[in-house]
Amino acid sequence: MSYKNALCTGLFALLICSTSAQTIKADTMKALVNSGSLIRLPNFPSTHVENRTIDLWLPDHFNSNEPHNVLYMHDGQMLFDSSSTWNHQSWDVHKTIQSLIDQGKIGQLVVVGIWNSNTHRHEEYFPEEVWYRIDQSKKDSLLSKMQLLLPGFRTFAPSSDDYLKFVTQEVMPYLQKNFGLTSMKENTYIAGSSMGGLISWYALCKYPELFGGAACISTHWPGVFPVLLFDSNGGILPDQHTLNPVPPALIRWMIDHLPTSGGHKLYFDCGDQTLDALYPVWQHQVDAALTKRAFDTRNWKTAYYPGTDHSEKAWKERFDQIVLFLCGIK
Repeated sequence: MSYKNALCTGLFALLICSTSAQTIKADTMKALVNSGSLIRLPNFPSTHVENRTIDLWLPDHFNSNEPHNVLYMHDGQMLFDSSSTWNHQSWDVHKTIQSLIDQGKIGQLVVVGIWNSNTHRHEEYFPEEVWYRIDQSKKDSLLSKMQLLLPGFRTFAPSSDDYLKFVTQEVMPYLQKNFGLTSMKENTYIAGSSMGGLISWYALCKYPELFGGAACISTHWPGVFPVLLFDSNGGILPDQHTLNPVPPALIRWMIDHLPTSGGHKLYFDCGDQTLDALYPVWQHQVDAALTKRAFDTRNWKTAYYPGTDHSEKAWKERFDQIVLFLCGIK
């Protein structure tokens, strides 16, 4: 490993790594993880989206000169530290991955946690090209309902193409240069839950030359805010499957733009409780479409988890199966 890469893998408590635009201060966050090294890049600069934090987790004994996989994950603030999350839950991805490495079930796997912007999360994660292909009258109807039900809501303008430029043109090259992360497509994956599931398959479709697979966990196929999908008592509105134009548009666009399955892996899952109760009907349609397209079942998996809800706790419990599917040692 080069001296520069050694500096940037957590050997010092305070690191300075440079980009062409400016210098980024990197802090090791040893208190937040009990395995591997967590390096935090706060206020990561971007010309495409708002600056935000990037977390980089490296497993024990990581050596960038040896073969390794990289998993880019959305909603990065929910991955490592439950004490600071809004719902006091986290994925604890470091514990699961280090355990799988120690058991010899996977090789080296690095996680890049890309924090969401909070206020613009929905716009950044909604597949942009899909929105602009939905009939305008149907979109106007949705927007009218949002304006009625969401105080302060004015309009909706997805910016996921800019978000993915941030990921692929700014974050990935920086980490590859300064931390020695692989740029090999077959060792690079992207994953997220809920809206993060949508942006993950969208990223695979838009950048098949960069990502070898996508994991879409509890994918939010309805695409719209939950306030449009549930009644005042928390029950699913009976007409949400027929009146919402977003899910069919999402599924149709995805199927039309997915890369050939021979070189890419695709994972989906969902539960059937709380917000996940909305998903099985649409996920079954995705499964049928992938089957009709003859997507290679060796590279595609859909898992159903009856009785599980829409939460980091649920995703944490099945995260090992997701990792094993993406990069498990056969």
